Amino acid sequence: LIFGVLLSLSESVLFPTESFAQAEQGNPRFEAAMEQSKIAASQGKHAEAAEAMRRAISITPVAEYLYDIALFYERAKDWRKALKYYQQFIDRAPGDSRVPEAINRIRGLQGRLQNQYEEVMITSQPSGAYLYINERANGSVGQTPHRMKLLPGTYKIIAELDGYVPTIQPLKLQAGASSQVALSLYSEKEVAPVRFLINRAGAQVYIDRRLKG
Repeated sequence: LIFGVLLSLSESVLFPTESFAQAEQGNPRFEAAMEQSKIAASQGKHAEAAEAMRRAISITPVAEYLYDIALFYERAKDWRKALKYYQQFIDRAPGDSRVPEAINRIRGLQGRLQNQYEEVMITSQPSGAYLYINERANGSVGQTPHRMKLLPGTYKIIAELDGYVPTIQPLKLQAGASSQVALSLYSEKEVAPVRFLINRAGAQVYIDRRLKG
């Protein structure tokens, strides 16, 4: 983890960026949600502004607005959500000119949250598997065995190793408690595809009491 000093927020700017002026036209629901965000921000209700903008981009996905959402959450002192949306902004809008600023803000937020991180030890059999947290698109965090720190919350641990079937295991990390995750990878030669035919859409499939999808 990299820790830094949180950059001070500029109180002279009412809205994080010019995103409101750049809002896409033609979708009434999108425009209504953006207007709600603008009104909430003008009243200093930053968390409400963030939630309204989240609704807007669920209607019309605009990766650049993730920065605005993160900044609203930061102003609302919801550090965890701010950290989450700054990282999503970096991942989904890597060419945006505000990426360096987002990286600096992430460092500052990590500094504020450093006492809340919990240690996680991840092992696999066999070892040497590449690890991913939640999405492969975020890049590998290392190879097993691997020790890292995460904020309390729910995650998906993904492990991949050449010649073995990728495995995904959920992790629910509690505050004040370290965690160990032991992964078992199976050789591609040891497995065969299985097809489930279920007469109801959305059914949850368990194997050995573990949810598979």
